Amino acid sequence: KNAKSGTKGKMCPSPTKNGRNLCALRWLKQTKSNGTTEEFNAYYSSLTSTQCTEYDNDAANLVATDTWSKSVCDGKRY
Repeated sequence: KNAKSGTKGKMCPSPTKNGRNLCALRWLKQTKSNGTTEEFNAYYSSLTSTQCTEYDNDAANLVATDTWSKSVCDGKRY
């Protein structure tokens, strides 16, 4: 993996609807609103595979039911 430049900047999830971005949106909304990409990467890499799977499952369900909206930020953190 190539290191992206600007990892010290504010975390800004891509529009891709997946578990990692769902986690990032909730992390920014509920934990660290001015969090950096570097901080989020450290947080996300500390999650267990079970926690990551929960985010993946949530994201897949939101996409399947067409309910991915701004309110996903308020969902459960794992």
